[in-house]
Parts: sequence; structure tokens; C-alpha cells
Amino acid sequence: MGERRLLAAMVTAALLVSCDQSSVPRQHQQTGEDPKVIKPDVIYGSDDRRDLYEVQNPLLLDLAASTVALMQSRDLQRQTDGSYKIQSMQFGSAYGLCRSEPYFEQKIAAFCSGFLVAPDAIATAGHCIRSASDCRNTKFVFGFAVTAPGIQTESVDETQVYSCVDIIQSDVGNGGRDYSVVRLDRPVMGRPVLELRRQGTIADEQELVVIGHPAGLPVKVAGGAKVRSVSAEFFSANLDTYGGNSGSAVFNAQTGEVEGILVRGETDFQSRGGCRVSYQCSDSGCRGEDVTKISYVVEALQTSGGGGGGEPETYQVSFAGPVPIPDNQPQGVVAQVEADRAPEGRRVLAHVKIDHSWRGDLRVSLTAPDGTEVLLHNRSGGSKDDINGTFGADLESAEDLAPLSAVSATGTWTLRVSDHARRDVGSIQSFQLQFAP
Repeated sequence: MGERRLLAAMVTAALLVSCDQSSVPRQHQQTGEDPKVIKPDVIYGSDDRRDLYEVQNPLLLDLAASTVALMQSRDLQRQTDGSYKIQSMQFGSAYGLCRSEPYFEQKIAAFCSGFLVAPDAIATAGHCIRSASDCRNTKFVFGFAVTAPGIQTESVDETQVYSCVDIIQSDVGNGGRDYSVVRLDRPVMGRPVLELRRQGTIADEQELVVIGHPAGLPVKVAGGAKVRSVSAEFFSANLDTYGGNSGSAVFNAQTGEVEGILVRGETDFQSRGGCRVSYQCSDSGCRGEDVTKISYVVEALQTSGGGGGGEPETYQVSFAGPVPIPDNQPQGVVAQVEADRAPEGRRVLAHVKIDHSWRGDLRVSLTAPDGTEVLLHNRSGGSKDDINGTFGADLESAEDLAPLSAVSATGTWTLRVSDHARRDVGSIQSFQLQFAP
């Protein structure tokens, strides 16, 4: 944590390495049939938002890496190479903005933001994910960012796209609290779980940083904000955010800990001469932006066993390939992981990435340490390529996975992949085994 205390001193310089931008945008209200997003936000004083390529502080970059964009499932189209094409709109055109608005040409796709609070759990605003339907129809996309000037994010690798399998806890209360914690279909690899404030409460005038997707734009990092007032369930601050930032993590600029979740605020835009501009306030003006205290998320994780001092209920072990799959050899090849815990009633999920043309050639099975075997894939899919997803979540298993949940033995779990026809070949790229509540 000592290293993170450098954040306050470095944040201003890290965020101001880019050219000057004096105007500003705000608010992403979902259009059409999914009015999920309450209006949050506005610009206070100067616009402190920066694209990822403009940020040089490695600590801020780490925090941004664990920020996720919430997108409608229908806005992601699976491509033949396994990536997802993002259906997006131009920011300026979608909102009827004046040409002077920053980020006018950038594409918008997110309806809310979120952040990683456990290996397989995301926190966001409660009004972003309220129901099982919201859970089913939302994808969680990491890496929606501008990493070089003028380069738009039009697609993302399949490894950066996650699904919601369960709402751990969600609440939009009368006292100002507004949060959801959701379970993902698999653990997030290569991105750090964020540190959360676990004791005490934030102080007035504390300096803050917010990271999220204002108005659905690629991720933005914004410092230069301070706490204005603190209430029982939330605090208010002069954060530069918009709708789409709903669900963003708000960080303590001194410690790097998450202090809360951005949930609501000022109107984002106002009309001017036939187009719209960002609504601007002085640093001490307007109502401020409201942030639900992170203590609610900490409590939700503790209750579910997903973090916060207890033994996590979700357990995961991984195998990294590649392992070539021999052509037309029924004995196949294996990928094995050692589990020092047993499912003992928990759901067993198997996330696989198998690159292979004509997946109808393949059989895939999973065998537990006690010999219990389940057939996951039995030569289905015909001429389609590859098997990439999670059996027990987004992939339907050929046989019921329930017998694996009853396993009480620890030890070696074996994924076996075999090819039963000539010509097409491939490899096991990765395999993750998860025991989930």
C-alpha cells in the first residue's frame, strides 16, 4: 500500500500529459427498450478526463485495467476468428452535440461501468443490473479503450468478454445506496482485483480519481476531484462524469483504494444554438455527483463468501497450453489441473479454449479425481470452428454436470479432447476449472 500513496502526488501530472481541452461532455441515458441508466453527471471546473494513452502513471493504468464496460449482449457480434465486433454509435451524432465537444468522433457502446472486486465478481450501480433479465442480457467487456491517438476500438478478443451468471446482491435504496455485485461466468485472468476500503469512512475534501465509461465512451481517467459532503450511505463530490459512468469505481487518490460507486448526479448536457454542449459547473457549484459507499459491496462479498476476510467460496485452477490435438486419434490428449479443494456441492464450471477447425470432429470430457466422468462435447457443431466458453454457463454440456458437484475428493482433474475424423487439426489453448456457489 505504501507505493499507492504516491498516487495523490502523481495523479495531476499523470492526467495532464495531453493537450488542453476546455469543453466537456456528459450523461449516457440508454435509448430504446432498455432505459437502465439514471442521469449521472456533469463537468466541474476544467475537464479532467483523459484517454488511456494519455495516462502515464502505472498505478492508474493498473486501476483502469480492472474497469469494465457493461454492454448489451445484442451489441456484440461474434466473428469467425472468435473476436466480438462492437456495435457502436458516434458520440457526437448520438447526442446531437456541437462540434466543439471533446470526443465528438469517438464511438459509444457501454450503458454503464463496473470494476473487479473478486476474481469472478464485478461491482456496478444497482440501477445498471437489477434483475435476472439484466444479468442474461449484459456482457462485461474489458479493454474498451483508446490506447493510441485516433485508434477506435471496434472489436475485442473473446477472452475479454464475460457473462453474468448470478446477481450476488443488488439494492437501490431510499437512503441513497445504489449498488449491484454480480458473479461472472469465469474468473478474470490477468487483471488485478481492486483494493476496497474496509474500515472507517472517507473524509471531506479527500482527493479522488474516477475511472469509467462516460456516456458510453472508451474508458476515461479523471482526477482533480474532491469530496464535498459525506452522508450515511453515500458521499458527494465534484467528479467529471456522465451517464455511462454509472457504476464506475471512485478511488482515493492517496491510497488507491475504492471508496465508492458513482451512481447519480447533475444533468449532463444543455442546448446551445441548435446543438448540445456539456453542462459545466464551477468546482463548488451545482449539486455534485453522488457515490454509494463501497462498504455495501464489502458486506455483500463477505456474506457470499466472495472476499473480505473469509475463505472465498469460488475456487479456480488453470491450465495453459497449447497442447496439439492429434488428427483422427480417439485416445486424444489431456489437460490436467491439481485441485487442493473439492466441489462438495458447489457448481462445477469448465472454461475451455480449444482452437480446432470443424469442431464436429471432437469429443471433450471432464474426469474428477474419484473417476466421475462427464461428457462435455460429443461431436456436435458440424463445420463450425473452435470451442470457446464455459460448460455450465454459456456452453451446454452433452451430459449433466451435476454428478461432479457431489465429488468430495481432491486431486487431479482431467480434460480429455479427442479427434474422430481426418483432416482438421487444432490444439487445447487453455482450461480453467471452477467451483462456484
